[in-house]
Amino acid sequence: MKYPDLGAEISDLLLWLEGAKWVICMGVCKDDFIVSIRSRSRKVGAGILAQNIVADLGSAGGHGTMAGGQIQLNQKDPYQLSEQCIINSWRWKSPLNHIPFFPHLF
Repeated sequence: MKYPDLGAEISDLLLWLEGAKWVICMGVCKDDFIVSIRSRSRKVGAGILAQNIVADLGSAGGHGTMAGGQIQLNQKDPYQLSEQCIINSWRWKSPLNHIPFFPHLF
């Protein structure tokens, strides 16, 4: 990503797609792995989901419909980090567990 807020902007844009309920955007900016989450649902807070996805790999926070997190790369492979974040979302009783997932790293 050219700048760290690009993930949030992409998430905002993708949430406008018909039928989209949750959007998770992951990418790399400089030496940070960035996670951005947007939701139409207030039942499960996006901040809680972000904290569970990032887990102890970095820091995350947010609230009802918007959240984000970041992980310092420190020579870590961003593709492996994205896979770990996806696995973390599946381990948590996430509202995403029944939704088809199409990962793409920006």
